[in-house]
Amino acid sequence: FVMGFFASCATLKLAAVEGMNIPWLPPKHWFQKMTILHKGITTGLCGSLTTFSGWNSSMVVLLFGTGSNRPTHVINAIFGYIIGMEVAIGSYMAGKSLARRMYRSVNPILVNETDAMRARRAEGVWLNPKLPDFERRFLPDLDMGYNGEKDYGEVVVGYRLEYLTQWRESTKNARRIGNPNLPALIAIEKAILVDETVTVPMDAESIAHANGWNINALREWARAKGMDHQRLPSVSSNGSGFKFSLSASSGVEHLSAGN
Repeated sequence: FVMGFFASCATLKLAAVEGMNIPWLPPKHWFQKMTILHKGITTGLCGSLTTFSGWNSSMVVLLFGTGSNRPTHVINAIFGYIIGMEVAIGSYMAGKSLARRMYRSVNPILVNETDAMRARRAEGVWLNPKLPDFERRFLPDLDMGYNGEKDYGEVVVGYRLEYLTQWRESTKNARRIGNPNLPALIAIEKAILVDETVTVPMDAESIAHANGWNINALREWARAKGMDHQRLPSVSSNGSGFKFSLSASSGVEHLSAGN
């Protein structure tokens, strides 16, 4: 049960932000950073309490017997194996189920992303979990909205969002599972958005130019985002939803609480 309860977001196929190790806690919770303690509870504590070897030895004794005075109990051994495995698997699944339920209660924005991810995957769209939070949601056009409004849960660079929109529109066809140019797309976005460098692999850039991808727009987005990163206010979600509104004076799109 504990192993399932401490399963990662990747194992549970849930959306997560960088540094989020425990799905049933908010991303900024202090316990998220205590990865050594997580290992201690799961691998250490649960491992030390495991009696699998002793239980398996008992099943073998039942199955084959020991010596001339110990008869075999094949039926008992088979039922012992079935019951033992079912209890272990059932407990693990129960822990995962509880983790998912708590995740949906404490991380509403990520719940919306998880639901939107499933819908887009069903449509054959590739989703890159390694991208920064905003781009991970914006580029595949995830529908995370409340009352029809798309909500990506962040403050973004206002009029400069057009750069990222141009990149998304020019690469829409390549962002499909099975597309032969998808590896090049992944390499470009990793270099510019994750590694934060304007230099991309030459073969990937050649593919971009050959297919009309607006790679310069992506570079401009990354540059603008880097310039404005220090002055953007932080936003936390209480699950009520947000709406975009453009501030012409500052050029920054703010998120206001939705009705």
